[in-house]
Amino acid sequence: MAKHGFSVSYWSFTFGATALASATPRAAGKTEDPAITSLAIGLFVLTNLTMLAILAGTAVLTGSGSLLPATVPSRRTSRTGEPRSTFHCSHWTPQSRFK
Repeated sequence: MAKHGFSVSYWSFTFGATALASATPRAAGKTEDPAITSLAIGLFVLTNLTMLAILAGTAVLTGSGSLLPATVPSRRTSRTGEPRSTFHCSHWTPQSRFK
């Protein structure tokens, strides 16, 4: 993350993190082991910190206007400058299909 910086793709980690954080309290509820309960609390805190960091990174990128890449206009003309048809076959014309 330090090399490439934050990007929208970090949101892909949130599903797994929240699933893990929600599964451990269920496991802690089925056992009396204090280690599982401590693990559930630790994962809950870690998941919330991760979500806040991702939310903050998204807010920073949104504020700077660099959240999504800039769109590149499509090339609607051929190399000669003439409008390009939607069908890109050089030997086909609309009239040739009726011959």
